[in-house]
Amino acid sequence: MADLEPLLLKTGRGFSIFYKNHYLYSKESPKETAERKAQLFQIPPKTIVFIPSPLLFYGIRALIEKLPEDSEILCVEQDETLLSVTLSKLDKTLFQCKKLTYLRTSNPEEPALWLFKKGVFPIRKALFLTLTGGYTLNPELYREMFRILENQINEYWKNRMTLLHFSGLWVKNLLYNLPALIKSKALESLRIDKPVLILGAGESLEDSIPFIKSKGNSFFLCAVDTALPVLKEIGVSPNAVISLESQWINLQDFIGCKGEGIPLLCDITVLPQVCRLFQDNTYFFSSRFADLRLLKTLENFGLLPFPIPPLGSVGVTAVYLFNLLYSGPIFLTGLDFSYPLGKTHSRGTPALRHHLSQCNRLDPNPLFKGILRRPVLDFSDQNGNRVKSDLVLSGYADLLKNILSGKDNIFNLGKGGLYLGARIADPLQALRSAEILNRGVIRGASKTFPETTLFSKPSLEAFFIEEKTKIRQFKQLGKELLSGKSGNLEVFKSLLPDFDHLLLSLPEAPLKPYNSPLFQAKIVSRLEEYQRILEKAGSFLDYC
Repeated sequence: MADLEPLLLKTGRGFSIFYKNHYLYSKESPKETAERKAQLFQIPPKTIVFIPSPLLFYGIRALIEKLPEDSEILCVEQDETLLSVTLSKLDKTLFQCKKLTYLRTSNPEEPALWLFKKGVFPIRKALFLTLTGGYTLNPELYREMFRILENQINEYWKNRMTLLHFSGLWVKNLLYNLPALIKSKALESLRIDKPVLILGAGESLEDSIPFIKSKGNSFFLCAVDTALPVLKEIGVSPNAVISLESQWINLQDFIGCKGEGIPLLCDITVLPQVCRLFQDNTYFFSSRFADLRLLKTLENFGLLPFPIPPLGSVGVTAVYLFNLLYSGPIFLTGLDFSYPLGKTHSRGTPALRHHLSQCNRLDPNPLFKGILRRPVLDFSDQNGNRVKSDLVLSGYADLLKNILSGKDNIFNLGKGGLYLGARIADPLQALRSAEILNRGVIRGASKTFPETTLFSKPSLEAFFIEEKTKIRQFKQLGKELLSGKSGNLEVFKSLLPDFDHLLLSLPEAPLKPYNSPLFQAKIVSRLEEYQRILEKAGSFLDYC
């Protein structure tokens, strides 16, 4: 029974520990062995060093002494008995280092949660370092902790880079689309009286085309924007189109489209020119791409339609929305999140047509160069075959799997692509469901959410007036700071949170160097641009 409790054994060169039939340190020179390993370990800048089961913290001081200023050390112990035995033997002066943290947890998500609360910036990577044999008592748990921690860091920087490049465009599109809310319809009022068939633009859409042509009338067809040209080519008009894209290139998906009575389901940040094609047949939703004061203000004015989390992929968003709006069977096709090399979309999509038009004798596959900008990886598809994908697309597939977890009303008709968590079905099964269910059941009946104006013009006018007043005051203060006429930096700092959306496109934003004239100049420049956008967006109200 003695080995059930940790035993501290004096070696003359520090304590060794015997626990659960294991020596957790060297039996001869425990301290020296750990310190030598720590001394040889290289710590790059902006790194968090994850140390499982640090026990007596041998070697930690050597790490602290060479720790870069922008790096951290995170020690984690999952065994409470080990912690209680070793805690009294620790050198308490080590914890004077603010860059050293010690967690006791068996929750694999706790280290990532700690980092999230603390703030990921400026940490760029995590390194795994074992200084003791305590790691071997539960290696799977410690590895899972590290994996989730790494994912937290990667997710933060992926989102940070996305916001850096697109936040300005999203805010601009959002403001330009606000006047269109007046004539839009509530998404909850969308009538769905058939089983839903969501059409992505992946290669597997090609296999479903004969079925869509012959039996598409039996379904409520929702096409992602990129799939719309494929349907037009085969003479099929969908019951709805969904779009997220904020860039002008999205217009290629709507060439030759004049709305034609098709409802458009779109994010409030979508390209405004797309909304104008569908005029009064638009159903807005709003993804919370960041926790911003601007979005909270719009919500307070009653101007933020149908909020959803930021999902990134138009196909994932379509599944998410229809799962909320409709409780009957939902079928998917063309949502592959994988591709054969040189063909990322179905035949007939603008992306593939553009690629084929660029092919020539000297450059037979120009799309391949674009594919290689992201590392191409091998995955198993839903049939067990090997397919090509990348971390972005496979991430969307994983996200969709989480959304579909526990859902028994969603089926995948696609013959290929990554596994999405939906049950595999064939067209005959889908058709039988359509024949059995004459009418879908809507969550949120149209009587509760009438297809009338939900957003008032007075609310929009009040919002624009409030924003313009705030921006005039803040811009004047910023100019005074730059000219040296005002030293009231504290007021500048207190007003900046009201315009946090302006910080998203600034690389130095997480640091907020208020004293920097360059930072102040950038803020003033963005304030002027924001003011111009507000003026233009407000002028659209004259046409509502």
